[in-house]
Amino acid sequence: MEYLLGVLILLILLLASRYYFLLKGINAVRKQLKTIHGADATNQLVTHDYHFFELNELIQEVNKGLVKHRENLVQSRLKEQILKEQMTHISHDLRTPLASILGYFELMNDAAASTVEKNQYLKMIEKRAQLLQALLTHYYDLARIESSEYHVQMSNVEVGALLAETLALFYSDFSNKQIDVKVNQEHAALNTSGDRDMLRRVFVNLIENVLKHGVKQCKIIHQINDEQAWTTIMNQTAKPNQIVIEQVFNRLYTADLTRNFNNTGIGLTIVQLLLEKMGHQVSAQLSEAGWFSIVIHWRR
Repeated sequence: MEYLLGVLILLILLLASRYYFLLKGINAVRKQLKTIHGADATNQLVTHDYHFFELNELIQEVNKGLVKHRENLVQSRLKEQILKEQMTHISHDLRTPLASILGYFELMNDAAASTVEKNQYLKMIEKRAQLLQALLTHYYDLARIESSEYHVQMSNVEVGALLAETLALFYSDFSNKQIDVKVNQEHAALNTSGDRDMLRRVFVNLIENVLKHGVKQCKIIHQINDEQAWTTIMNQTAKPNQIVIEQVFNRLYTADLTRNFNNTGIGLTIVQLLLEKMGHQVSAQLSEAGWFSIVIHWRR
């Protein structure tokens, strides 16, 4: 009887001791968490000196949560910074043509202005209003694409035919700018899977980019081998030294181009987003001879 009583007392002491150290470990974890949550920026994780399986499992899950929270916080702050930069650029881009429009309105109200001058001011107002409309359209499209409002309807598309059809719409524009367009027809019958309307928008943006920045010549080349297919749209540029090739698809960089070259500047960003939605890739190149190339790598 005394033996059983001794065993029972020993068992109670062991359980009490385990409970005591487990409770002590939990309190230590609680204090560490309080310190971690009170710190503005820390990479500290929870540690302990107690060997309890349950407590180890709890601490592992807590540390996973801390790491995930910090990753989300970094991403949130990065997105917030990008949003602030984008809002600054958008504000500047919209204010520039708007201020110009208001300025020309003031000139038109000048009693000393002649009829010829007023007609010139009116034409400038129209051009600035068109630029403002294009900017608003591009920013609206960007918002729609990134919010997944663009629903992709994939089908088989003949790339060469669709590009040729789109080029025909800009025949007079190329003639007016005296840009000679040459299309390599060897692999023009290139088929890919894509959304026809999205691809047409891609080609329109690329053609407009050529018209805005290109001079003299534009070459379009379709290429196919056993595993890959790609289309290259290349044009000579007047100011190749002003192009930062690594940044041409960056919306903030292209927004700066808007101010330098008087264009909406976001077209290439939209091109990249639309192609990626369809599973294709796009890259840019700049040769020493001043040829700027956009290369679309088609998914096979």
